[in-house]
Amino acid sequence: MDCLGVTLMLFFKAMNIQAHVDNLRCRLKKSPATYDEVAAATDGVVSSSWVAKFSAGRMKNPRVDSLIALENALGLCEKRASEPDQSVQG
Repeated sequence: MDCLGVTLMLFFKAMNIQAHVDNLRCRLKKSPATYDEVAAATDGVVSSSWVAKFSAGRMKNPRVDSLIALENALGLCEKRASEPDQSVQG
């Protein structure tokens, strides 16, 4: 596990896990990325089906590694969405 993963695991332990899960679900719902894009950004840790179930609240007890992967993937997707579109020449 990388340094960020260890940091996030300690972060999860230090706070209310349900509040963090709720925050991830809210970020996922606000994300412009599709479930397929989010799943791809996890490098195979979770599937787009898992992302859809998590978003809908049907994931009762998600694994910590899945939550860490989702956190990292959402960060990447949010960063991509905030970057200016390089394909538009002006």
